[in-house]
Amino acid sequence: MLLHPQDCIPTRNVRPCHCAARAVDPRDGPVGIAWPRTNNMELLSEENVIGLKTRELCATLAGSAEFSAIRSRIERFSADTEARMQFELVNRKGAQLEEKQQSGADISEAEVADFEKMRDSLLSNDVAREFLEAREEMIALQEGLQQWVAKTFELGRPPTQDEMGGSCGPGCGCA
Repeated sequence: MLLHPQDCIPTRNVRPCHCAARAVDPRDGPVGIAWPRTNNMELLSEENVIGLKTRELCATLAGSAEFSAIRSRIERFSADTEARMQFELVNRKGAQLEEKQQSGADISEAEVADFEKMRDSLLSNDVAREFLEAREEMIALQEGLQQWVAKTFELGRPPTQDEMGGSCGPGCGCA
């Protein structure tokens, strides 16, 4: 059973809520029987086991060699003005080409070649390439943690490795 995160209470001018069990009026907020809300800060306080374990997880992450290596590559990129500018130029050019394509305009072979040249140059920059890899690793770690927590909410207990798809995490390749 999934717990509902909002007070979805029937009101006038009702439209279905995403939970499909209750309804909300977008103009006047919840009325009627209100579900008591727990202050998130109470759940994450030092006196609460959830808060304590959350901080322990954060300390474990921050103290791990893998996390430190990821952060160090990100910080190295942040300190390298040339790599950041090169990254920004490639992103801007990619966004321009995407916008042009979405508007139905043709993209010339010269524009594609120019973008690919810029991208290849960016990827040949060790600092920028390592940043991109670190960013992907950080995203995969965040998504993996979110999946485990979401599955715990869904099941009401910690999931097994098999329930999580049998792999070590996103992108591990062991499954």
